[in-house]
Amino acid sequence: MKYEIIDAKKCDLSEILSLNQKAMPAVSFMDEKSLNYFYSVSEYFKLIRCGKGNKIYGFLIGLTDKLSYKSENYLWFSKRYSSFIYVDRIVIQDDSLGLGFGSMLYNDLIDYSKSKFKNIICEYNIKPMNLISKNFHKKFGFKRVGKQKTEGGTKEVLMMEYSL
Repeated sequence: MKYEIIDAKKCDLSEILSLNQKAMPAVSFMDEKSLNYFYSVSEYFKLIRCGKGNKIYGFLIGLTDKLSYKSENYLWFSKRYSSFIYVDRIVIQDDSLGLGFGSMLYNDLIDYSKSKFKNIICEYNIKPMNLISKNFHKKFGFKRVGKQKTEGGTKEVLMMEYSL
């Protein structure tokens, strides 16, 4: 299967938003305004296309340490780290899980980040539990560096670090 990892374009945003909403609650809600914010400030905003029709099978949004982004998780990392790229979200279409698209995006992010940052940081839900993300990040060698409750205690996340 031929695939390509490319920068997201403005014309891709409605399909990206739809993929995000289908992936909830594994990822946070995103509306058009927040998606446009990510599009304008992200250091890394790439998608993976594959097969006929150039359908989007997944995307990854990476943010640097220099933003005034109000996410509870981003702020947690900002207080403790400098020189990082924060994986705000990675989404792979449900029927494509297990095909390696997430690994392809993370490998591309690692290659992109090696000479620019000290760490790749992220979190994944443990309440509600996201086993797919847990296993995925363990496979990549991410280390647990903290834990916090978010969204008024309705969610709990593990904070993870990958040292470059």
